Amino acid sequence: MTVNPCGHEKTKHKCRLPHLVSLVASGLVDILVAPEANLDEERARHATQFVTHVSGGKVGTKVAPTSTAVSIMEHICAGSTVTKTTIRGILVIMRNDLFHKLISMKHFTSGRVLHMRILGADDLVLNIIAIYGVSAPLQAAPKRKINADVHHTVKALCKKTQHECTIVMGDLNTVTRDQDQSKGKMEDYDTNAFAIGSLLESLRFSDCGRMGKHEPAFSFMQQGVPVSQIDAIYVNSTLRQKSDAAHGI
Repeated sequence: MTVNPCGHEKTKHKCRLPHLVSLVASGLVDILVAPEANLDEERARHATQFVTHVSGGKVGTKVAPTSTAVSIMEHICAGSTVTKTTIRGILVIMRNDLFHKLISMKHFTSGRVLHMRILGADDLVLNIIAIYGVSAPLQAAPKRKINADVHHTVKALCKKTQHECTIVMGDLNTVTRDQDQSKGKMEDYDTNAFAIGSLLESLRFSDCGRMGKHEPAFSFMQQGVPVSQIDAIYVNSTLRQKSDAAHGI
């Protein structure tokens, strides 16, 4: 499951983390990916301690934090004279009994991409690639550079794992269809050369939200108004074939 923890909806409490933890601790969700978690190294440590505490040790975390040094370097490489650090980060919340099945975990592009390999039943390897895409990716040179870096990283990971079951999920910050925008038309940035959704579809990934009988509800809202469907979960053709053979996931 993927949930964006930093949307524009008002909540009773500013921190949404207890609600996300409860989804996993209750057994409703095995693994929850929270892109745009706004975590650097220090905040990641605090989040991990908090999750362990509120779940009574039932739930743990894996984090792709933002690195201040890497973020500054990204701006410099893009030719920007402003080296403002933007905290991003991805938080993965999962049941503690799944950690012994975790083969490896790596993160890239200063907390925008996270890759986990998990050993499933019958020695089946499951890859989970979590993404926090760049918002308004054409707005400035640093964003264009980071957007391209995220694209190339995700493409390399998807090709590397193409013969294994792979799930890509997160806040892509772009859509691939006109109907995924409330105005009924894609924005210019949706069709940029490095848009993640278009990349995944070119690699024969399928959007899980379109597999059912009904169109998925918009995931991004502003002041309570649905705006777009920028959050998504995609599966590759290998996973589709294996799940079809098993009559569904």
